[in-house]
Amino acid sequence: MEITRDRIIGIILLVMAIAFAIGAWNLPDVGGEEGAGAKYYPLGIACVLALLSLILMIVNTKTGGVKISEKALKKGFPQVIGICLVYVVLLPLLGFILSTVVLMLTCFWLKQERKWWLNLIVAVGLTVAIYLLFATLLNVPLQLMPSFLSGWMRTL
Repeated sequence: MEITRDRIIGIILLVMAIAFAIGAWNLPDVGGEEGAGAKYYPLGIACVLALLSLILMIVNTKTGGVKISEKALKKGFPQVIGICLVYVVLLPLLGFILSTVVLMLTCFWLKQERKWWLNLIVAVGLTVAIYLLFATLLNVPLQLMPSFLSGWMRTL
């Protein structure tokens, strides 16, 4: 079996769907008169994601997907996973804006994108757009500033 991007993405999405389903299953089962509780919608999304990821891995095995060498797979994939884990750890410490810009710039650097000024514009622009989407439209509070600065500023 050849290693293609479609299969790798399918495996990653399948693992995410399983984790999402486990998380949804642990939600309280508070159903109303209609009988559907809070966990059924995310559980349904997890099932759809699992089905689509299986289809992605199985269909188009002869023509679909870009072939990846094992060298590229071993080089890039663990680095990106490691960077994402560092991002999760640094997010509460550095705040959303700074940690997300650093994450994106690091991924651009790993992908060997050479125009640093364009990388910086894209990273800052997308980070601000995502922040505005979550903070204003979705009302999801995100820690904007680093924790050490926000504690320092409260003392002033």
